[in-house]
Formats: sequence, structure tokens, C-alpha cells
Amino acid sequence: MVAVGPDGAFSTNTVGLAGSPFPLSFSVRAANGSWLVVATAARAAELADVLMAAAGDTIMIVGLETNSFLDESYRPWRPSLIAAEQGVAYDAHELGVVASGVVGLSDEALLIRRDDLPRFLAGWYPYELTVVDVPGAPTVGRLDEIILAVGAGGPEPVLPSLAGPRLFFSGHDDCYVAIESTDPSLPAAIMSRLLALLAGSSLVDDSVVEVPDPGRRGAGEPHRREPALGRRTRCHDARRGDRRSSRALRTVAAR
Repeated sequence: MVAVGPDGAFSTNTVGLAGSPFPLSFSVRAANGSWLVVATAARAAELADVLMAAAGDTIMIVGLETNSFLDESYRPWRPSLIAAEQGVAYDAHELGVVASGVVGLSDEALLIRRDDLPRFLAGWYPYELTVVDVPGAPTVGRLDEIILAVGAGGPEPVLPSLAGPRLFFSGHDDCYVAIESTDPSLPAAIMSRLLALLAGSSLVDDSVVEVPDPGRRGAGEPHRREPALGRRTRCHDARRGDRRSSRALRTVAAR
């Protein structure tokens, strides 16, 4: 079952002044041993468990931008500080000149356990997010090689230029996603999740609704509703400065 809340991508994003429902879009193609998926609409947090299943043991966050965590000067937190706030163990890799002038790369890369990805993404909104999995125990030099390949990425797929990584994720506005994977089952899993999220968005009001995931066991189970923490605005731009920012400000001030 998939839990769909009032702050899901299909619920908070609309089309035009009339606020028409946001459409589902999906495309997939194969390229040099990888599968490339471009789709809407999904928050990174709504796909975290699906991505996790296709990744290696370690996930590296190389690009992150958000207004959910701001300091007292309204500057965004470093990824490592966000991980600490979320209670996620991490290793931080300073990028320095590697990221200098490269659009989409943060000042530091964050390495976390694959299984911690849902916890890391819970309760906030990255409007830019770039993730790649990392095999084994890479050296600093190997991390820099992977990051440089990601930073230099253009219209061509990233994974075919790398040896080892099997998942690449790029999210924009916490709505539009581009995913590369060497796992041929991932495109179907993403499409299945999008269908569940779209169906749930038509049922949800101020509570969380659970709907079947067509691609997972238990698809015949009935949905049930659970109490919600509260409905958020339907304006996507407004949610970029969500109420988590004020909590983050208080946290930094206390430090």
C-alpha cells in the first residue's frame, strides 16, 4: 500500500489559473545498458523506497537546494546539517574546487546508507536534488570522479560513463523527476508508483489515504484513512518556504 497525503506532488501542483489537476507524464528509453525515465509528478520522498530498492548500499547526495532549512540569515543549511537534523548518520565529502562554478552541485557531497533515504527526505521539500549510488568503499579520488561525471552531465545519460553506480536521480521542484537505472524493473516500479499517487490524490482531503500500488503485493487490499497533521497550501511556490523553515531557524539560533 502507498500512503498519499494532502502534500503530495499531484495535490500541491496544479495547471493554469483555474487550478486544473496536474497531469501524469512518463517516458522511458534504453541507452547503453541503462534505463532512462522522465516523469511527473512525484516528490522525492514519494519515490524514496522505490529508488532505494534499485540502489547500492550507499547513496551520495551531490546536489541539494531547499528553502525548508534556513539559518538566521535565511541561507540554506549544508546537507550535513540537514542529515543531523533528520537523525541520519552520514559522511560528508567536501567538494571545494570540484564543484566550483558547476550548476547543480553542492559545496559538499553527503554519503548515507541506502535504507536511510526515506528518513532523510521525510517532512521537507528539496526543490533541486541530485543523487547517485556509490558501490563498495570508494576512495576520495573515486568520489571526485563520480561527482565530476555528474556535474558534467548534459543530455546524455550519466551512468554509462561510470563503472559501478547503478542509480542516478535528478529532481526539480520536488515534482519533475529524471531517473537512470541499470535495473530493468525500475521503470515499471516508477510507473506503478505514479499511478498509485495519482489515484490517491483524487481521494485525499485533510487526511492520509492508503491506496494499492499496482506493482506490489497486496494490491487488492482496501484503502483506509488515517488522521493527518494538517493540510498544506496548494500553491507549490509557497511550500518552498514551508513551516519547517521557521523550526530550522529556531534550531540554528539555539546553536
